[in-house]
Amino acid sequence: MKIATLYKWTGISRSTLTQLYYDKTTMIKLDTIDKLCSALDITPGELFEYRKE
Repeated sequence: MKIATLYKWTGISRSTLTQLYYDKTTMIKLDTIDKLCSALDITPGELFEYRKE
């Protein structure tokens, strides 16, 4: 899926989506998680993966 498409579906800024895609962010707003989950019809558990460092 293209960032432009997800931007149209969610209204989340392209720069935020790009940072998320390239794993360049350390924090994500709950509102952003909600919008992503709603647009993709998934749960937060499906959106995230826990990696022990």
